[in-house]
Amino acid sequence: MITAGGLFLGLAFAAMGFLAVWKSYWFRQNIGDINELIGYPGATWLNWDTVGVFLLFIGLLTMVGLLQLGLVLFLGPMLG
Repeated sequence: MITAGGLFLGLAFAAMGFLAVWKSYWFRQNIGDINELIGYPGATWLNWDTVGVFLLFIGLLTMVGLLQLGLVLFLGPMLG
């Protein structure tokens, strides 16, 4: 079921994901290397794009009301 709150929340997540993919160079220049935080420098472009695509996917699932169904289908067997 699509609700107004889910629609706006999904739109916000999708917008953040789109910006993370589109402006990955800007994030790299201003925030820095993600992997340096954990001790493995390099591959920052791929990490920013991966985070952006993940946020975009979660946002689209939230907008159309399929996030709960997806979580139950994928995590349900593991959680019992």
